[in-house]
Parts: sequence; C-alpha cells; structure tokens
Amino acid sequence: MIAKLVYRFLSRAFKTEEDQRLARILLTLIIAYWLASLIMLVMDQVWGDKSLTPFLIVGATLQFVPIFLLRKGKLVASGFANTTIYLVLTTYFATIGQGIHDYVIIVYPIIIMMAGLTGYRRGLVSSTIIVLAAVSWLIFGEINGWIDPVITSPRWPDLIAAGLLILVGSLAVYLLISNLEYGLAQTWHELAERKQMELILRESEENLKEIFENSPDNIFVFDVCKDGRFKIRKINIALERIFNASRSAIEGKYLDEVLDKTSAELIAENFRQCVKTKAPLNYEEHAELPDRFYSTSLIPILDETGTATRLIGISRDITKRKQAEESLQNVNQQLSLKLLEIEQLHNELREQSIRDPLTGLFNRRVLQDMFEGEFSRARRENCPLSVIMLDMDDLKTINDTYGHQVGDLAIQRLTKQMQAMIRKEDVACRYAGDEFIVLLNNTEPLDAQKRVQEWREALVGQAVDAGNRGQFTVQFTAGIASFPIHGQSMKEIVDNADVALYRAKAEGRNCTNIFA
Repeated sequence: MIAKLVYRFLSRAFKTEEDQRLARILLTLIIAYWLASLIMLVMDQVWGDKSLTPFLIVGATLQFVPIFLLRKGKLVASGFANTTIYLVLTTYFATIGQGIHDYVIIVYPIIIMMAGLTGYRRGLVSSTIIVLAAVSWLIFGEINGWIDPVITSPRWPDLIAAGLLILVGSLAVYLLISNLEYGLAQTWHELAERKQMELILRESEENLKEIFENSPDNIFVFDVCKDGRFKIRKINIALERIFNASRSAIEGKYLDEVLDKTSAELIAENFRQCVKTKAPLNYEEHAELPDRFYSTSLIPILDETGTATRLIGISRDITKRKQAEESLQNVNQQLSLKLLEIEQLHNELREQSIRDPLTGLFNRRVLQDMFEGEFSRARRENCPLSVIMLDMDDLKTINDTYGHQVGDLAIQRLTKQMQAMIRKEDVACRYAGDEFIVLLNNTEPLDAQKRVQEWREALVGQAVDAGNRGQFTVQFTAGIASFPIHGQSMKEIVDNADVALYRAKAEGRNCTNIFA
C-alpha cells in the first residue's frame, strides 16, 4: 500500500524512469532520517537529559522542505535542500558543545554520498567543499578554544546514536552501490542494444552491397563537384559491362572523361536539374551506341546545409519495352488506317446506295424518307412545299440519233445545271430514267415556276457537243404541285405534280405547268 502511494506520489512529478528512481532514493533517506530521529528522541526522553529533543524535532520538521520540492518535481533542489539541512544541523550540534565526536565524523561522509546520489557531480563537489569547511571550523574551534565539548566520555545515547548513524550510512552506501549497479546495468543494456543495432546495420550493409553488386540494373554514385562537374564515385558490375572496363579504371574520373561530349552533356543536364531541385528525378534516356533505352531515377544526397553533394542513381534497360511499345504503336497506326479505309468504303457504299451513279442525285430509294421529313417540317412550320416533277425532252430520240453515251452527257448537263442553281435546303432526286423530282422548301407555286424557268434559260447557252454529228440543247418539261394548296398528303402532292407534267407535255413540251 505504502509502495503504491509512493509510486503515485513520484509518477505525477517525474516522467522519466531515472528521475523516479533517484526520487525514491531521496525519499528513502528522508524516511530513514525520520526513523532514526524518532529512535534518538525516545532514547533522549528515557535515558538522556532531553537536550537533543529540540534539535531532533527541528531536523525532522525541516525534512518537509525537500519533500515539498519533490512534490513540485524539483529533484536537484530537493537533494540540495536535504544535504544542506544535514550539514547545518550537524555542524550546529557540534558547535554548541558536542565537538567532533565519532558520529559527527560519520555524518559528513553520509551527507557527501547523499549529495552525490541526488545532485550528481555538482552535488558531490559542492557538498565535499562545504563539509571540509565545516570540519575545519570544528577543528580550529577546538584547538583555539572556541568550542568547548561538554561530553568527555562516551555515554550509552552517544553509542546508540553512533550506531544509528552507522546504519544510516550503511543505507546510503547501499543505495549508492545500487545506483552504480543500476547505471552499470543500463550501460550494459545500452551496449547490448548498440551491438545488436551494429549487427543489424552490418547485415543491412551486406544486403545492400549484395544488391548493389549483383543487380541487373545500372547503379551508380556521383559526387557533385563545386565546378559543376560530376565525378564517378562508385558503379556496379552491370555498368562495368557497359563501359567494358574495370571499375578501378572508371571510378574517380569525371563524367566527361569517360563519355563523349554530347552524351556527357545530356546526362549532366539531368544531373544538374536534380541538384537544383534537390528532389528525386525520374526520366527516360536513349543511348545511341549501343542503341538502348533506359529508365533512370536520381536521388540527391544533401549535406547539413541542404546542398546536394552526391547523386545516387538507378538506370534500368527498357529497350524491349520500348520496342514492344513501338510495335504496338505501328499496329495501332495500321489498324487506324484500316478502320479509316473501312469507314471511307462504308461512306462510299452508303452514297452509292442512296445516290444515282450517273447524276449524283439522290435515288428513288431515299426519296420517300426525305419527302416524309420535308413534308412533316412544312406541316409543322405551316409553310409551303413545292414539288417539281421534271422530264427531259426527247431522250429516246437523242439516244437513237447520237448514242447512249451522248444521251448520258445530256442527262448530266441537265442535272449539273440544276444542282448548281438549287439551294442547300432543297432536295433533287432521279425518279426514273429521264424523270426527276425536286422539293423546294418554303416556296410558293409561282416562285417554283420562276425557278424552273431560270434553269431552262441557263441551259439554252450550254449546248451538248455530239462530235461529227453536231450539237443540241437540252430541254425539259415540268409540272408543279404545292402543299397545302394542291393537297394535304405526300401522295396527293406527287400525283398532282405528275398530272401537271403530263398537261405540260400535252401543251407541246419545253414548258412548265402548275396543277390547278
């Protein structure tokens, strides 16, 4: 129970184990002093003349001063206060009439040992000097008659007091030896830990050396010189093979002494960047001779001022990976080209499926879809949509007279002129051999008729050359029907435009008729 209270008392004031141990020693000495003082007080009351009672009470009471300092965590101050109390009381007791007795001589070494235990070297030196001064005072005092010892023969209390002092001294010596043993044990423990650490470090160094020497990667160490050059400090076996020279012939030389000027400058540029940033640097580099690629990592070693004084690097051959990447890139490029060709072919096939090969106009297959879209928009926006049914005049006669090749030229002449004069939002389709349909968005019937007349007039000055058989002008006949005037459905509009076309043909061809 008492031990737990002492532990709680000390653990709150002292955090380290060493301070707690010294505080326990000092507290033990204080308790021993109290016990010795209690025994001497009883003896003085029973066998003595009660002259020691005030002295013992004052000494025991003053011991609360070092205890108070211990409670505040002031270990050295507490030890100094304790030893000071012992010195003052002992010297005062001897001065007032007891003289230099044996127990006085015993107390002074005890005080010195206590000071050494709690105050270390400083306490030991200071207490020794004070004790020497006190002893000198007592000796000179007795020689010169300043101190008149009243005790000339030993008494039982004196013998018992001397015995108690011997016991306290023995306790102090025991604590001192325990302290030395503890310090020695701590020293041996620290030495064992250091030896174990040295062993671990040695094994770690051997492992690192094994990795350094036998690694397939190129490992190197460079010193950063003040003139901006880089000196080779150490290289591994892999770099020996690359340089095709022994390490003794390479280590200690500058980078520009073992490489050509261009290669050395390229490598030094990366080295300088790492030194400047004082941070690890990763990069890829290419060696022309032999044709190899390397992935390099640099780590700067800084001194106490933060200056990079050394560079450690690892360079791994990534030539096979680069070759694989290049092959993969070539395959991807070829695949992209093939995909582009397929896409172009797809677009061509799509165009061929929706366009007439001779004229380039949309064919009849897509007319229905396009017509539905334009008709829905015209109905939604409530705007007119004119449909022109156009028929080329005398195509059969042209084919019979000039040949089908010239007939195809005549069709191309008509459709080319028509495509050049319609708007982007208009739609032109080849409906049959010599029949065409044109959808004019947002166009009234009369405006559509004007547009058709413009096409006709443009064709007048563009004769088709039939070679030795002469020339002729392309002519056409057209019929027009418009939404919503001439019908409310697509079929109705187309049928009415066809009716208008036949009426125009009946009127003599090369003219335009609006459905009515």
